Formats: sequence, structure tokens, C-alpha cells
Amino acid sequence: MSIVLTESEKLAFVKMIDGVIQADEIIHDAEIEIMSQLMSRFDFDSKFVAKAKKENLDDCISILTSLPSEKKSSIIQLLNVVAMSDGFVHKNELNIILEYCQSIGLCNKIG
Repeated sequence: MSIVLTESEKLAFVKMIDGVIQADEIIHDAEIEIMSQLMSRFDFDSKFVAKAKKENLDDCISILTSLPSEKKSSIIQLLNVVAMSDGFVHKNELNIILEYCQSIGLCNKIG
């Protein structure tokens, strides 16, 4: 799956990756490894991650909401890869991915 992101889209995506990694309050070695792989694949560094962590989540969601559905799907798929990287998808990780999916307009709201 090949996805090209603008700088602001990448910042928003990295903010969401961090949200998934932090969701279960434990940072696993496998999550660090997948983040390293994504850093290489999307050409960003630890300073960029630090910057993304400071971004406002609502602003990030607004940026990603305007993307085409295919790009949104790719982002959500990659968030799932991050969640599964440690061999177990925690309920909080699943919930945050579903929240992101709904917030960017890719999934229907439940309830």
C-alpha cells in the first residue's frame, strides 16, 4: 500500500499513530519498531514525532477529514498495523482507532 502525504497530513497521521501507541499506556518494543519503520517509510524523525505530539487533535482530524476515502482507508489500515504490532490489540487501541475512523468521516458513528 503506497500512500503519499503532505507535511500537514503526515503531522496529523503521526499524531494519530502516537495516540494508538499511547492508548494502552504501555509502549511495547514492537510499537517502537513499527514507528521506526514508518519514520523511514514516510521520511520523518523523532523531532517530527515530538512536534506531532504537541498538535491539537481536532486540527489533525480536520486535516484528515478532507482526504479522499482511499487515503483515509490507508491511514486507518496503518493505524491497525500499529495496534497489532505487539501481537495484541488492546481495547483502548481499538476504541481510539474507531474514534479516529468516525472522526475523519470514514466509518459511520455507532450509537
